[in-house]
Parts: sequence; C-alpha cells; structure tokens
Amino acid sequence: IIQSSSASVGILQTLAASGLVPFNAAVYIIMGQNIGTCITALLSSIGASRNAKSAAYMHLLFNIIGTIIFSVIGIIYFKAINPLQGLGLITQTQISAIHTAFNIATTVLLFPFSGYIITLAKKMNRVSDTVEVDESELVHLDDRVLETPSIAVQCAIQEVVRMGHIVEENMQTAVAALLERDTEKIANVRRRENVIDNLCDGISQYLVKICNTHISDRENSKVTSLLNVVGDMERVGDHCENIADMADAMLEENINFSDTAVSELEEMIESTVASYVNALKSLEFSDPSYAYETVRQEDRVDDFEADLRTSHINRLANNMCNARSGVRFLDTLTNLERISDHALNIAQVVLNENRKEKKYHSETIKEL
Repeated sequence: IIQSSSASVGILQTLAASGLVPFNAAVYIIMGQNIGTCITALLSSIGASRNAKSAAYMHLLFNIIGTIIFSVIGIIYFKAINPLQGLGLITQTQISAIHTAFNIATTVLLFPFSGYIITLAKKMNRVSDTVEVDESELVHLDDRVLETPSIAVQCAIQEVVRMGHIVEENMQTAVAALLERDTEKIANVRRRENVIDNLCDGISQYLVKICNTHISDRENSKVTSLLNVVGDMERVGDHCENIADMADAMLEENINFSDTAVSELEEMIESTVASYVNALKSLEFSDPSYAYETVRQEDRVDDFEADLRTSHINRLANNMCNARSGVRFLDTLTNLERISDHALNIAQVVLNENRKEKKYHSETIKEL
C-alpha cells in the first residue's frame, strides 16, 4: 500500500513514459492519489489528541471535496467539450502539472469555506463547540515526538506555558473569590486545581521520558529546569486553592475583612499577580527582561507582606478588627508571598538558562 501521493505519481509517470496511460484516466488517478495520501495523516492520528484527529479529517475532507468538484468538471470536459484529448496519451510533464494544479486550485477554491470544513471535521471526530474542552488533556505532547528529542523539548515548553496560563487564570479567580465572596468562583478554583494537578503529573512524566532518550547536556539542563518550573506552578496552584478555601471559610463563618484590610490586600495582590505574569512571560518568550521585572515585583511583595503583617497585628492589638478575620488576613498574606516566591523561582530558571545560552554561544564562537 502506497501512502504517498508523490510516490504513486512517480509510478504513474513511469507508466506514462511507456505510453500506457490515457489522459482522462490519468486525471482521475491523480485525484484518487490525493485522497490516498490522506491515509498517512489518518494513521498518524491514531492514539493522538482530538486536535490531531480533527486535522487528519480536515485533510481527508479537503481532498475528497476537491476530487468531487474536479471529477465533475473532468467528466463534462472529456465527454462534451474535448473527448479526443481524453483519449490521447498523457506525458510525464503533464502529470506533474495536473498534480500541482489540482492541489493549488483546490486550496484556492475551498479556502473561503474552511470554517465549514473545520466544523464538519469536528463532527466526524465527535467534537462539539458546545462541549467543554478538557483542560487537563495534554495538547502539545505526543510520545511519537520523543524520537526527535529536540522537538519534544520544545513541545514540552509549550505545554508548560499552557499549564502556566491555566494557573494564572486560577490565581485571578482565587483572589476575586476572596474579595467578592463568590461561591461559584471558589468552586471553579477547586475544579481547575484538579486540572493543574493532572497537567503537572502528565508533563512531569513526559519530561522524564525525554530524559531517558539520547539528549545533549544543554537539552538535559532544559528538561531539568522545566521539571522545576512545573513543580513551582503546581505549588502556585496549591496556594490559589488555599486562598479559595479561606474565602469559603469566611463565608461559612460570616466574617469580612475591614475596608482598610481590603485596600491593603488589593495592592499586594496586584504585585503578586504581576510577579507571576512576568515570570510566565519570561518563560514563554525566553525574555530575561520579564524575569527581572518579576524580581522587582517579588521584592515589593516581600515588603508588602512585612508591612501589612505588622500593621494588621497592631490593629488586632488595638481591637480594631475581628480576631478570626485577622487570622484569615495573615494567612492570605502568607499565601500571596509564597506565590511570588514560586514566581521568582520560575524567573530564576529563565535567567539561568539565558546565562547558559550566552556562555554556550561564547564558547562556540571561540572554537570557531
């Protein structure tokens, strides 16, 4: 079974060189070859993610629809317009030209309808836009890519960044749940925390698999760093869940923070979120400038934590706030400060990798 249209076209050209292939038959064979080549994508999608399967179905639909359209045109042309050309023999050059023209023409013709093709492919793959996507599914990781470790490392980085964005979203939801006393947001934080835990396990296992392949020292260093980053992100997720749990407890106990406490918290939350967001950007874009901003924001969070803890203890001593809410406030400070600590760890990984890259390039230049 030949899965490559290029290989089968080569066979067809060999037959054409011997004068064995009529023009009209060759046209239909070429279109059939383009459908046959979809088998490669379909076979590759077995055991892959839903997105990979949908892409394979789109490839198949694209070629089937194009074949139907141009088959109708071919029948009309060879039957009614120019029957003699259809009976004549085709040359090797004409086969190549028709193969190329078919793909270009199909692309131009179907491009405006790509949205419909995507929708149909999703239906074939039993994927609905109304069905909630499973965030815990590993989107960028595929064991088959492990055969090329350098690519697998890049895929792992993409998946870690995706996990990082989910953690960021959970952080925003957690602090909003605390300040707004929103039970739905509390539930969302807990649900997404399970997603984060699953992603952490899946990514970590994949990174270990990469380590077991033949990779360079540089790639091994990156994988080790990614394992540390995944661990830090998972811990940030844990602290977000702690904040959501405190929000839930405050609702049950019917206690609130004072206006002064809320105002102070909002400032610290802003710096905490900024420290993590910049750390994630530094990882996503390999940009140390974001990492340095994380360092700056983390210092601010440390200052906030010390100052707010002192001022709040003074309020407690002067009976200016509820003792139970005071404990919750101090716990919140602790969780926010630890989130920024983990953000700093992520930023340090980026800075360390950046220094290693500079050293590597410097040594390479010296060798040259």
